[in-house]
Amino acid sequence: MNLSLTDILVWYVALIIAMVVHEAAHALVAKWGGDPTAYEHGQVTLNPVPHMRREPFGTIVLPLLTLFTMKWPLGFAHAPYNPIWAERYPKRAAVMASAGPLANLALAGLLIVVFQIGRMPSVGLFEIPFDQPGSVTETCHKIVVGWDDPISGPLYSLAKILSAIFSMNLILGVFNLIPVPPLDGASILENLLPGPLGGFFRLMRSNPLLMMAAFFLIAWELADYLIGPAFFFARELARM
Repeated sequence: MNLSLTDILVWYVALIIAMVVHEAAHALVAKWGGDPTAYEHGQVTLNPVPHMRREPFGTIVLPLLTLFTMKWPLGFAHAPYNPIWAERYPKRAAVMASAGPLANLALAGLLIVVFQIGRMPSVGLFEIPFDQPGSVTETCHKIVVGWDDPISGPLYSLAKILSAIFSMNLILGVFNLIPVPPLDGASILENLLPGPLGGFFRLMRSNPLLMMAAFFLIAWELADYLIGPAFFFARELARM
């Protein structure tokens, strides 16, 4: 699938929005739980600049590089936290870890409501395609289309932008809940499970080679099996 410069800009902005929502949620919930580390670094904000300044490679270089080479944006960001606080308050740390992906899923859910309202005949903004494209990548580009499926104009552009923002948030939310380090799902279980069970995730996180092997061999492979059904379910919700 070829991407125009406009497509690249849309998908880059969508990824930045999703990552900023994700990291700001981590930072805010950590502050609520008693750890001001991310707050003191200026990350309890939806302003992307502090997040990009902290992680320029993951928020600028890598996303643009992968958009031009792979036609799909990859990126990462990080909200710092105090490990002593996390060890002292593991349940709070688990809630903090869950906040990022849940914020992404909440924004995706809000956009589903927008799609439902927009496809009402009295509103007439969007339609939900009934065709099922062959890949998740193709589906991401057409979660909704403009009313009567125009190929240009304001509704076409609005549908493209909202589809990208929805897709990035759904993907980040689902993917980060996979319980494999360094993803948030592993941090949740690490802080909730007792004794050796939680220690297993700590061991993986403390070994960079083991962690990266698990990430690419397990999490990366599981992603297709989880994200595809999530998109199908989301489209069915949007049609309700």
